[in-house]
Amino acid sequence: MLFAIKMKNQKIIFELGQPHAGWVPVKLHHLKHNFQFEGSVVPNNPIEELMSAIILICDGVTKTSQITWNLEPYCYYFQFEKDDDNYMLSVSESDDFQGPQKLTHKIKGTFDQIILPIYRALRNFETYEFSDRAWPEIKKERSMKMKLLVKDKQKVPNKN
Repeated sequence: MLFAIKMKNQKIIFELGQPHAGWVPVKLHHLKHNFQFEGSVVPNNPIEELMSAIILICDGVTKTSQITWNLEPYCYYFQFEKDDDNYMLSVSESDDFQGPQKLTHKIKGTFDQIILPIYRALRNFETYEFSDRAWPEIKKERSMKMKLLVKDKQKVPNKN
């Protein structure tokens, strides 16, 4: 079962499914572009990387490190950027883990259109019950930090 985030004037829909045996179902929908895949927890934990990226972008960093979704051998890469009140999510892909990357899609929008759907999917992911064999547990202190930074960001009036 996947959790969809839909809001009025939503630009993206982002979903994280129930993890199983080190794999997590992921869906990203933007306009006519659909990305649907299962990402592995080996050799990196993309959920932790995604949470770190949300924390950094909410804390004022203008460009985050990449989130690597390893499909063994194929990979997707997400990267966030911020310029004033504009946010961008870049999606790249590669035929293998260390191969050359090709930019596939760039999504531009506001905090509510780009960051919030991903944040909400992460928060929903935390509600799933699963064993350490299915996926590593999310660190509560990181989750709390992300939650507080997003809530603070939501209190700031949007200039657009």
